Amino acid sequence: MQQGAIKAPFSCIVPKSSAAMLLVATIPTIHLNGTGFTTLRDEYTAAYDAIGKAVDALVAATCNGRDFPNGWDDFYKARDERQNALDNLRKAQSYVGTVLEGIYDQY
Repeated sequence: MQQGAIKAPFSCIVPKSSAAMLLVATIPTIHLNGTGFTTLRDEYTAAYDAIGKAVDALVAATCNGRDFPNGWDDFYKARDERQNALDNLRKAQSYVGTVLEGIYDQY
C-alpha cells in the first residue's frame, strides 16, 4: 500500500490528498427495480481504474521545453494546459470514487 493512502473497499487506492477534492455526488440507490450492486460496483470500479490509467499515461507523456521552439511562453502554456487536464482527470476519478463509496455503503 502506498504511504499516505487509505484503502477503499474497492479495488483502488485513494490518496488522502484527494479527500480534499472529493466532489458531491448523487449516489444511485440500490433497489429491486434498479441496477444491481454487482453491476454498479463493477462498472464504477472499471471507470475508476480507467481514469487512473489515463492519469498515468498523461504523466508519462513527454512535455519538454525543447519541443516548443517558438519560445518559453508556448512551453509554459502547454505545461499549464497539461496540469489542468491532469487536475480534471483527478477530479473525475474522485467523483467516481465517491460514487463507489456510496454504492458500498448500501451493501
